[in-house]
Amino acid sequence: MIKDRSASTGYSLLLLIIGLLLMGWTCKMFVPYAILAVPAFIAFVVTWRRNPMGIYGALPIFLFWLVTLILMWMHMLHHDASLVRSLPLIGHYVVHNFSIPAIVLSCIMGLFVVWGFFGSFLEGNGGNPASRLIGFVVFSAAQIAALWISLQPFAGRH
Repeated sequence: MIKDRSASTGYSLLLLIIGLLLMGWTCKMFVPYAILAVPAFIAFVVTWRRNPMGIYGALPIFLFWLVTLILMWMHMLHHDASLVRSLPLIGHYVVHNFSIPAIVLSCIMGLFVVWGFFGSFLEGNGGNPASRLIGFVVFSAAQIAALWISLQPFAGRH
């Protein structure tokens, strides 16, 4: 039995990072996916050091990937594609052809993201409100910045 309160969040972040790197390798877009994994890696390091800000910082990362994966699955299942098109940044990110390994990896990553998202809520009940807010805002901005950087031409996205 895991007694460390940050273990679930840390394991989820680690598995998300591995999933993102494998997804990048599978889709032949390793650099953009590696860029997208940077905020999760930083949150993993902060969580590993037992800093409560890592748990609160993991929440927006898990939320970002949960929304992104849901939009990707909606696109794959041809459900309400107008929603995907209405979000140009994310729509550009998720609209492309998916291989079987990418679909399987996205399902596995979805499990890690849900596990980490709810684990962060259960584990993140300590600390002062200022550190909670700072962690959430800083890692939200980092994930959005990583998305923007990964979409730039120098990142090698097709």
